[in-house]
Amino acid sequence: MDIKVIATDLDGTLLYRRALISKKNLVALNKFINQGGIVCFLTGRCFISAKKIADRFEAKTGNKIQYISCLKGAILFDNVNNLFLYKNEINKDISTKIFNIIRKNDCVFGAYLESDLETSNRMVIYGANKLIKFFHWLKIFKNYEIINQWNNNDVTYKINISGVKISPSGLLHKKRLNKANNEIRAELLDQIDLSLTSKYMYEITRKNSNKGEAIKYISQLLNISTNNFAAFGDSENDIDMFKNSGLAISIGTKSKALIHNATHVIFGPQKNAVAKGINNYIFDKKI
Repeated sequence: MDIKVIATDLDGTLLYRRALISKKNLVALNKFINQGGIVCFLTGRCFISAKKIADRFEAKTGNKIQYISCLKGAILFDNVNNLFLYKNEINKDISTKIFNIIRKNDCVFGAYLESDLETSNRMVIYGANKLIKFFHWLKIFKNYEIINQWNNNDVTYKINISGVKISPSGLLHKKRLNKANNEIRAELLDQIDLSLTSKYMYEITRKNSNKGEAIKYISQLLNISTNNFAAFGDSENDIDMFKNSGLAISIGTKSKALIHNATHVIFGPQKNAVAKGINNYIFDKKI
């Protein structure tokens, strides 16, 4: 299999400590580009955050990340020509319905908006203040604005929902999240794309706005078959990307659903796992 494009997730896959690319990962990706390959970032992160990682990669290697798909496929950016290729917004009536379900179930609602797209990594959040402060302490998100009501006048690209709460024992559980998730699925699943991004959080984008659709769009732009793509990911929001790539490499084993759609699984420490996958299955072609 002749791999011409690498599409990699960021958190839990390429990055460690949420912001760093290891030297081995840098070397492997840079070698791939120098041999004529193309590298793309496909992430749930906001645009500003993903762009900073791409700029840091370029500063260290001299090579550009060609495309950046962010907010779980809602946005696609041509990083070579500095151009947004598409922006898929969530219908305003749908975002309002989601907000009302979240509020009824006492969950946390977070939205990424057009007004912040190119200037900030801010998220607007509705939910219990204590829970938000707890997330802030965990560094899950730090730049946010707490809202009491949902104003859907701005364009919304992605919604995060979380239903965790702090139990008396100090443990986290997701009973409320499951209830809200079931209601959203029952009412809106034919109009949205919903995927589990972590144990306690779901991501929602417009229907058919996901990493797999981004792969197909990039494939058409480059006139390269998706069979010549290698995808790297670690969670369920990478499944669509795996289904649309010739090589699908799961980083770790935390998601059984992802492993089911993978061609290979990288075991062991995550820090240099992308380099291990590139060296074993692209350069050495141990297919």
